[in-house]
Amino acid sequence: MQAWDAFVQWLSSDAGQTALISAGVPFVAILVGALTAAAISRSGIRRLLRQRDRETAAGVIAALVDAAHDAASWSATSPGERSLAERQAGEAELRLRLLPLQGADAAADWAAHELRQLRRASSAYTADFDSPLAAFRSRLVEWHRKPRRATRAFAADLVRWDSDERTEEQRLQGQQDAWLPPRDLGADSPLLLDRPLGVEAPTATIPDTVRQGASSPS
Repeated sequence: MQAWDAFVQWLSSDAGQTALISAGVPFVAILVGALTAAAISRSGIRRLLRQRDRETAAGVIAALVDAAHDAASWSATSPGERSLAERQAGEAELRLRLLPLQGADAAADWAAHELRQLRRASSAYTADFDSPLAAFRSRLVEWHRKPRRATRAFAADLVRWDSDERTEEQRLQGQQDAWLPPRDLGADSPLLLDRPLGVEAPTATIPDTVRQGASSPS
């Protein structure tokens, strides 16, 4: 206790204040400098990582644009070339999906849908591909520059396409049901297996003229 009182008295003295200032100011300066350097280094590392991700995204976009050109000439390529193009497009789509950027999944889904549409159009021998290819490239470049706004546009397109595909499936199912032949409702028909007990299955009525013809000798 006496030692503590002596230390407090010394700290309150002029000599103690001078020693405290002489030791404290350099320590605070060193601490502030270290924290500032750490913050600057962290900011620089983040900036380098963002720059690297954007450069990687630019390379992936270029690969997807090449895949779109391959899809536009799908009808003129051999099976081996198609297999190679599909593998390259799938690799580019996966690389895009793995990027730590906003909207990467939506951009990958959008690009995959557009590539399928280009292949189908090429298989149907659609001639003009300049406008779709330019739109494909510009939409991906816009996402690279302004990912937030482009991601909302991609999401809206995906929702609209999903609704259109469901409507088309329902329309095709309705056409298929309309072309189905009438079903046989005989006694052994599966439609009559669940009829209530005591209800007889419908039987066909044979006209009397047919009976007389079948019973008369030939």
